[in-house]
Amino acid sequence: MLKKITIVLIILMVLMLLFLGIVFLLRPTKPLTPSKPETKISSPQSKSAILSLSSPKINYQLGETLPLIINLDSKGLMVDGVDVLIIYNPSYLDPQFLTDKNPLDTTESVFAVFPLVKIDEAIGQIKFSALSSPGQSFVGNGQVAKLQFKALRQGKTSLEIKFKPGLTNDSNVALAGKGKDVLGKVKGLKIFIQ
Repeated sequence: MLKKITIVLIILMVLMLLFLGIVFLLRPTKPLTPSKPETKISSPQSKSAILSLSSPKINYQLGETLPLIINLDSKGLMVDGVDVLIIYNPSYLDPQFLTDKNPLDTTESVFAVFPLVKIDEAIGQIKFSALSSPGQSFVGNGQVAKLQFKALRQGKTSLEIKFKPGLTNDSNVALAGKGKDVLGKVKGLKIFIQ
């Protein structure tokens, strides 16, 4: 009887080892690769560019010329261009033209080409596009363009950059080589005319 128990135990052990072997062989395995140190890479999605408006001062006299500077902070991203849509009140501000129907001063711009400049004085909108030269993407802080307005009426007024995340028909900043909009924030400007 002891012999029968020993044989049954040996058979059970063999079956158990066979079962474990089959389970081990059938489980998914990862290929062996050398271990690499972990590196943290900052993705472009975690950064977003800022377009802002500035002027040397905020208080102007009636009839005085107001210089408006459009600035870009790419927040470390390489960008190929911008679309800017500026909204202003035409009762208070009158855009001054440098050339026939072109109010933009681009002499100090970080961009080289301005394929679109469109102005609607009746509703107070200026829209323009600026692009870098091929292979010359921009990264950093810099001036996109400058505008000049004449102060027409006393009071408080504002200039705004129209922007809503996800829209493509307002202001945008294009990520270099991808065209993806990376604009995340805009800053307008309040002006006081005395």
